[in-house]
Amino acid sequence: MSKAPTIAILFDKSTRDDDIQMYRIWHLANAWREQGFRVEIVRNLSELEEADLVVPQIDISVIPEEYRPLLKLSTPVVNRSVVDIRKSAFSQYLVSPDDDYDGPVIVKSDCNCGGGPERRALRGNPLHKRITQKVHASLRALGQITASRSLNHLAYVNGIKPINYPVYESKSQVPRAVFANPVLVVEKFLPEQEGDHYYLRSYAFFGNEGCAVRTRASCPVVKGAVGSDIEFVPVDAAIIAAREELGFDYGKFDYTIHNGEAILFDTNTTPTFGKAYPDAVRSKIVSQLSRGVSTWL
Repeated sequence: MSKAPTIAILFDKSTRDDDIQMYRIWHLANAWREQGFRVEIVRNLSELEEADLVVPQIDISVIPEEYRPLLKLSTPVVNRSVVDIRKSAFSQYLVSPDDDYDGPVIVKSDCNCGGGPERRALRGNPLHKRITQKVHASLRALGQITASRSLNHLAYVNGIKPINYPVYESKSQVPRAVFANPVLVVEKFLPEQEGDHYYLRSYAFFGNEGCAVRTRASCPVVKGAVGSDIEFVPVDAAIIAAREELGFDYGKFDYTIHNGEAILFDTNTTPTFGKAYPDAVRSKIVSQLSRGVSTWL
C-alpha cells in the first residue's frame, strides 16, 4: 500500500496553537485529511524534509530572511514567488502629495491587516529583543513627530486597523505628516457602491480552484467583520490576471468594481474567515479550494 502524500503547513514560531484555527488553511487541512492526505503543522524548516507539498503560512507581510531558504526547496512550495504583500509592493492606486490626482482618498496601513501580524510576531522573540524593538519604535515615533512638526496621531502610528481606515474627499484634507509615515499609504478611494450600500468582493483560491464572493455594508470601508448579505459572484478576469502576474498560488484578493473596472487593493497569503461568512458559505469555499491540491498532488 502506497504512503499517503504529506502536506506540511509552516507557521511562524510566534503563532500560538489556539490561533491556528482562525486561518482558512486550518479548514483546508481538515478537508485534506478527509481526502486521505497526511497533514502536518510545523514551525521549523528542518521538519519539511519529508513533505510532498509545503504551504507557508508565515503571517508577516514581508517573509523574514530566516524563512527564505524554503523558497529554494526542491519540494513544491505554495506561493514560492510571493515574499512581499505590502500595498506598496503591488498597488496601482497609490497617491503622493504632489501628483495630479484630486479625488477621494483612503489612508491605510502598508502592511497586511493593519500591521497586527507584525506586532503579534514579536511574541516569539526573547524579552530583551522585544524591549529593544519597543524602544526603537518609540524613538522612531518621536523622530517622525519632530520631522513632520505635527502632533496628529497619524504622523507616528505604527498601523491602523482596516475597519478604522479614514476616508477623505481629497488628499488636500490628509494631514501632510501622513505621507511621511513609512507604515502608511494613501490610495485612491474607488468604492463599489449601489445606492446607500458599499460592496467588497473577495477572490479566494488554491491552485487551480477558486471562487469569489461579494459582501455588503452601509459604511464605506467594507471588511469581513462588518459585511452582510454575502453572495457568490463571478471572478473578474482582470483579478485572475493579477493573480497570475503576482505569482500567487493560494490566498485571497479583495477588490471592487468601480465604474466597470476591477480595482485590486488587498492581497493576503494567510486569509481568515470574517464574521460575515456563515457556516454554509465557509463550507462551500473550503470544499472547492481543497480540490485545488490536485495542482501538485
